[in-house]
Amino acid sequence: MCIIIDANVQGDFMNQKNKNMQPVHLWLEKGGKIAYSNATQFNAEIRKRTGFKDRLDELAKTGRAKLVDKRKVQAEQATLPKLQSNDPHIIALALAAKAKVLVSKDQALHADFKEIAKGSVYQTAQHKHLLTADLCP
Repeated sequence: MCIIIDANVQGDFMNQKNKNMQPVHLWLEKGGKIAYSNATQFNAEIRKRTGFKDRLDELAKTGRAKLVDKRKVQAEQATLPKLQSNDPHIIALALAAKAKVLVSKDQALHADFKEIAKGSVYQTAQHKHLLTADLCP
């Protein structure tokens, strides 16, 4: 299983003292993976938060982040129905990466992720049970 980090929690993720992100960091240390893409919109969101792209690059070097080819993400995005959120790139990435957990605070995206990607949403440390064994392809 891969997780996806939404742009609206990148700051929380980058803050090592954030109690809600500590289970995510521990899970990554134990072999979990973040899925990300170089598709246009996702790539732009990765670069919004200073240091987040560098952190993904570090995680990728150690096998804890997986770059999903933008062509796969774009192909999935082209097949999506109308969404409640403005994040088709996230849903498309979830489908392309077979990611079943989204780390996000965006309620409209939560609904789309649960309905279309058939996944779960991590928001607080109480959701650490969602961080299961890594099956990221």
